[in-house]
Amino acid sequence: MDIALEQALRRDYPVLYSHYRENHFWCEDGWYPLLCTLSQTLETYAQEHGIRIHVHEVKQKFGTMRYYYGYDGVLPDRQKHTLFQIVEEYENRSRRICEHCGLPGTLLVRDGYWYVACPEHAKDGLTPAAFQKLGCTNSV
Repeated sequence: MDIALEQALRRDYPVLYSHYRENHFWCEDGWYPLLCTLSQTLETYAQEHGIRIHVHEVKQKFGTMRYYYGYDGVLPDRQKHTLFQIVEEYENRSRRICEHCGLPGTLLVRDGYWYVACPEHAKDGLTPAAFQKLGCTNSV
């Protein structure tokens, strides 16, 4: 992700990203709006319930966003489950958003690399089903 976008996330959501290492968000710019919305949702939930959430890592893995976080103290199961559901919802949304530009996209595979792309950024990618039909063993 572009460094200016990373800095904007850290600036706009310091509660979440103050402990995030100074390296990069390991995804492309197209997921920036998704990360902003997720960050706002988590920050609002945390403020409403007195929870301190800290993000450990944000990356793309097997074509979808992975968002690793922790929290201070012990939470009731209900709150843990709600946090999990919020993050899972946005990770699932990433399966339909081009990581490069943010337009609607499709999960694709090229040379064993999984990614989500719109038609413009597809770069000869295959759907996972087509990839598996080729007999490739590098599948999820």
